[in-house]
Amino acid sequence: MELDTDQGSHHDDGCQASDVGVDASRLLEVLGRIDCHVYIGETLHGGGYREMFTGPGLDALLGGPMPDGVDPADAWDAAVHPDDYERQATASSGHGQGGPVSVEYRVIGYDGVIRWVLDRMWPWPVAPDGRLIYDGVVTDVTELHQATDALHEALLVAQSANLELAQERAVAEHQARTDDLTGLRNRRDFAEKLERHLTRAAYDQRPIGLLLIDIDFFKQINDWHGHGAGDQLLTAFAGRLRESTRADDLIARWGGEEFVVLLTDLGSGNVLAERAEQIRRAIASTPFIVAGQAIGVRVSIGAARSSVALATSDALLAAADGAMYEAKRAGRDRVSVAPAQESVVQESALSARAGTRTATG
Repeated sequence: MELDTDQGSHHDDGCQASDVGVDASRLLEVLGRIDCHVYIGETLHGGGYREMFTGPGLDALLGGPMPDGVDPADAWDAAVHPDDYERQATASSGHGQGGPVSVEYRVIGYDGVIRWVLDRMWPWPVAPDGRLIYDGVVTDVTELHQATDALHEALLVAQSANLELAQERAVAEHQARTDDLTGLRNRRDFAEKLERHLTRAAYDQRPIGLLLIDIDFFKQINDWHGHGAGDQLLTAFAGRLRESTRADDLIARWGGEEFVVLLTDLGSGNVLAERAEQIRRAIASTPFIVAGQAIGVRVSIGAARSSVALATSDALLAAADGAMYEAKRAGRDRVSVAPAQESVVQESALSARAGTRTATG
């Protein structure tokens, strides 16, 4: 390993190797303490490359000493990983274009070990004869790559775990708000949404409707056909209820054989009663086939429209419940609409509710 000073090459600070003030052996000893490989190279006329100085550390990167008679530049070129050779060559060819070059690539050592290296090159001023000369430092960054890969893998595992956890939470939340048997919303979820819709209805001054639907004589169906058939009927009933309502209606199983429907767009006139009657006829129109048997189903429906007096979920539910029992007392298989209830005092309460919504956004 020697520094070729015959060419008169020097760094841009004007300092020749002889100006260092120490002999070559001392310089090599100092460089040997550096955990990297230091070199000085030049391009040759007509193409090619020659190392003017090859410092210590090359053997460690090559996985062993070079065979006798092998040029360091040739040994290094032969060690560059085939998949990285073009990238390394491209970076090396650009070192004379006005600034330092830094590139990472892999080398395959004599010991068969693949190492990642960081090769940094600093150009000197172009020599008078057109040669490009540059200093280079090659550092083994294999451990850094391994640590980066391990961190990346850990991040992927964490992201996967977080995604799985989010999915589990979503499933748990869905299950907590869904009726296990019918797949409809459950009482808890419906009650929360009903409260929000009532608040919005008060703010927009557009009433909503509530239908409380009870299957007539369901106990007898259970007694005659068994509880398994009763569960199948409830599931099929939920499906037909979906088919007979609109996409923006909210449907839930309220409990047992009772179901609720929230109608969000009533408009004016008798829309509430008409929509309830459509559902009643759809349920009664065709028998349900359960366990190979045709079972005719009739329902009693209590309907209530939100108003100044019925501005809370408790009040609206109580009105619909009262109307539903009125339908049963009147002979079942019918719709009963709760009477409108208005008062000046309650109108003030509704206005206050709307004002609260405005203040809170």
